[in-house]
Amino acid sequence: MEFLTFKGNNFDKALGKGYGEMMILEHASKHSSFFKQSDFICKITGRYKIRNIKQLLDFYIQEKPEIMVMLGQQLNYSDSRLFFGTPSFFTEVLLKYSDQVDDSKKFYFEHALCKAVLEAVGSGYSYLPFKYKIRISGQSGTDGLFYPDGFFSWYKWNLLHILRFKLNRYW
Repeated sequence: MEFLTFKGNNFDKALGKGYGEMMILEHASKHSSFFKQSDFICKITGRYKIRNIKQLLDFYIQEKPEIMVMLGQQLNYSDSRLFFGTPSFFTEVLLKYSDQVDDSKKFYFEHALCKAVLEAVGSGYSYLPFKYKIRISGQSGTDGLFYPDGFFSWYKWNLLHILRFKLNRYW
């Protein structure tokens, strides 16, 4: 186990939570021995419990993409609540977008993540979306709403998600 301390609240709050998130990732990349020795990094928003994390990790380990994240339909936004990447994806690609993240300019962490993924794929990184729908339990930091995490509600959406994954993968 490794504990890092980080004083990261000394920036203009207008930049937003995503800017602080970039600062945390940068600090971890520079100071964490685990980060430097790992084959991949799994970033999870701290206030969430991912109920199917084992299923998602098993798929990632089986397939070994360099990046696994859910991109938006228009390829301009990415789900940042959970994603996987190699240390080089974080340090050489994603963190280059740190200075662009600025909520006051409506360029959020999710935009930076999406741009980083597209850049990385364009330069040869392997990418996969999640095969399974992420089952989140917790409260959103943005709007305070709780995620519905009942099994049956998630299960029906998960089946549709798997079908979409399989169709996209083989077309």
